[in-house]
Amino acid sequence: MTPIDAVTLSLAGFFFLVEMLHLARALKQVQRGPAGEDSRAALIRPLAFLFFLSTDLSVSFIPLAARDLGGLASGTGNAFLFGLPITVEMLCASVTAVCGGHLVDSRGWKVPFYAGLAVLLAGMTLSGAAASLWVFIPARALVGTGYGFAWMAMRGYVSAEKSAAAKAKGFSQLNAGIYAGNICACVTGGHLAESLGFSTVFFIAAGVLSLAALFGLRLGNSGRASSPDTAGRGVRAFFGDASVLSLCLLVTIPSTICLVGFLNYYFPLLAMDKGLTPAVIGKAFLVYGICVIYLGPYFGRLIARDPGRLRFFLLAGGCTGALSMLMFSATGGIAAGVVAIVLLGVADSMGFVAQNTFLLSLAATRAYGEGKALGMFSMAKKTGQMLGPLVFAWVLAVGPQAGIFAVGALYLLSLAVFAQGSRRAAVVLE
Repeated sequence: MTPIDAVTLSLAGFFFLVEMLHLARALKQVQRGPAGEDSRAALIRPLAFLFFLSTDLSVSFIPLAARDLGGLASGTGNAFLFGLPITVEMLCASVTAVCGGHLVDSRGWKVPFYAGLAVLLAGMTLSGAAASLWVFIPARALVGTGYGFAWMAMRGYVSAEKSAAAKAKGFSQLNAGIYAGNICACVTGGHLAESLGFSTVFFIAAGVLSLAALFGLRLGNSGRASSPDTAGRGVRAFFGDASVLSLCLLVTIPSTICLVGFLNYYFPLLAMDKGLTPAVIGKAFLVYGICVIYLGPYFGRLIARDPGRLRFFLLAGGCTGALSMLMFSATGGIAAGVVAIVLLGVADSMGFVAQNTFLLSLAATRAYGEGKALGMFSMAKKTGQMLGPLVFAWVLAVGPQAGIFAVGALYLLSLAVFAQGSRRAAVVLE
């Protein structure tokens, strides 16, 4: 074991111990009674940690596993096949997120959460057992299906908060739990894959998922996330609102294209072609997660103190993400890739909290129903995540540096359009 390996494993162990302390505190709060507005944010963090510790064990090597199972060589001709498992997974997650949002509004968070866990467990098991790419792709579809339900359930649990400030705090803690789990998973998952193989990691992830299920049993059912008006508003009316549509098309989808396309798809292939191992690739994911876990709660507190600056944080996060693409396009290579990943972490630590809080503060969201609105918003995010590998497969075809420059420039252009059109967004900040 190299000194760097020892440091990263120790760091992952530190994060694990910190999250176990949060888990112990959360269990004490559960024993005192039902979760109230002050404790809901604390309870979601350990649940998110356990869930994403399971789902992200394999996140750093999905395109590499696809390449091995397909017996395919590197090259632009096979680039789309390497990204297909991620694309299918995100597509299924986007569809089930909508269904999960409706279930959260009508049945509370636990029904979609446990339905999602059951499907997710089947997908993880099949991923480990897959002997070919054409079995692996349906397995990832099951993973995406279960993920969409469970992810919407956790967001619905947070959205049951009554005020924008409490929601911002809850979402910042949700993100902190996500990326603490991500850090531990990426470090250990990369090392496990290197020593035990990709398939074994999927089976281990299936075992870890049971811990999230056990903790979820201790939490109460929050019921409906919100009470939409009796007239109701359909999907067409919701997305017909200019503020909702511009947020999704001009901010959320471009940001998730950059994140998933670069971090989950392009960088692992680049690193493997440069001779780096899955364990080393996992360390890049570690860098991203550290940025989000430490900066996310900080920006969440800033937004909670001054919700009127939501638009500023949206634009600042987006511009930082676009800068990461433009910076990488100037030089390329592993070092520039790591710097781009750091900038993506800074961007998303602002953007994730700001986007969720901005959406939930819109008058259109209040009218439509928060659970259903979160489902539709998650579908928009998953659309960007689904497109990410496809966009970056095109980047490989036209030339990485020129293609990534085009991605960053178009992202900046979309942010400029959003900045101009969102000046009069109909928000409810209380």
